Amino acid sequence: MKKGTKIALIVAASLVVLGLIFCGVALVGGNWARLNASMGGEIHYEQKQYAYDADQLDRIVLNDIARDIVVTASPDDQIHVSCYDSEQSYYDLDLSATGTLTITLRTTGSHWIGSFGIHLDAFDPRLEVSIPASYAGELKAKTTSGGIFLTDVTLSELSASTTSGEIALRDVSASGTAVLSSTSGDFLVEGLTAELGLNCSTTSGDMRLRMRCG
Repeated sequence: MKKGTKIALIVAASLVVLGLIFCGVALVGGNWARLNASMGGEIHYEQKQYAYDADQLDRIVLNDIARDIVVTASPDDQIHVSCYDSEQSYYDLDLSATGTLTITLRTTGSHWIGSFGIHLDAFDPRLEVSIPASYAGELKAKTTSGGIFLTDVTLSELSASTTSGEIALRDVSASGTAVLSSTSGDFLVEGLTAELGLNCSTTSGDMRLRMRCG
């Protein structure tokens, strides 16, 4: 490609970006602060906390987009959930009659950039779940670009999948199988027991695995 053509393409792309910015300003009535908020610059989060008896549940399903999912040991006999809602996005919690707790990140359709976790402030709104040792059920966690982090939990079955986020497990036990999958994210597994087997797959990410025997 000729140098003149490259310069022309760069200029054209820059004009398109500027046009989108000014269109955004026009849509919000010329209010730059409001535009900044719609792009994730000033998102106000409200922490929500929930608790469930462990014997109520036999399956936990976590569905996220770009936020990290963090699962740790509970300090008591309950399952605790901590998450952050905003005008752009919120978590929908559903407990079925069969004992499945499904937690899904929903977006409002407005402020599209902030809805997917792209924000200019330093706050990181994670989805946190703590599970007691008495829980004997399954955990399924799925996110697109967020990471999945599990520490010191015991489950019957484990499924964790992400497209580009990291999957990190430390001192995790599954009486059944553990399935870990990622497209380009890395795996860091230290101290995993999966009595009926481990299925671990990635397309281009790195793997560091240390299994426990017995």
